[in-house]
Amino acid sequence: MSQFSLGSLDTLGDALGIPPGQRVPDSEAFRRRDEAASAIAACVSNLTTAECVKLLEARSIWHAAVNDYADVVADPQVAHNKTFQTVKGATGSPITLVSHPVRYDGDVPKIRLPPQKLGAQSDEILRELGYDAGQCRRSEPMGRSAPAVSRWPEAIHQVCHSTRTY
Repeated sequence: MSQFSLGSLDTLGDALGIPPGQRVPDSEAFRRRDEAASAIAACVSNLTTAECVKLLEARSIWHAAVNDYADVVADPQVAHNKTFQTVKGATGSPITLVSHPVRYDGDVPKIRLPPQKLGAQSDEILRELGYDAGQCRRSEPMGRSAPAVSRWPEAIHQVCHSTRTY
């Protein structure tokens, strides 16, 4: 599978061998985009990625192969960008996460805290909001800390309307 920029539909039609009667004129590309997409899909569905790339390169059409997950992880540019970080998860097993998209002073921020089990910080958050230990009781069926269910809307309101920065 390839991804390509949509330049001239005529050039693309030539490259893929779309019969002239099935092509959508450039002037109608937006209005008839579904028809154009169907004609293109019908052609590329019979091609391997390598075959498609060869046809597009022959006409100098910008394109890129669409990677599956294994190819994304193995992509040299992805590795260079440090797109993924593997950290120790909440259960102790390693987990791979998508990194922060922005670099600061040339560095990708480290993941400070992996995703936690559901409710891992509930007591801490509720205490910070002023609930005492008695209000933050253990709710066994839910497997996490929770105040009485009727109190959650109030807690959520406090979090959402807090002026405190974290």
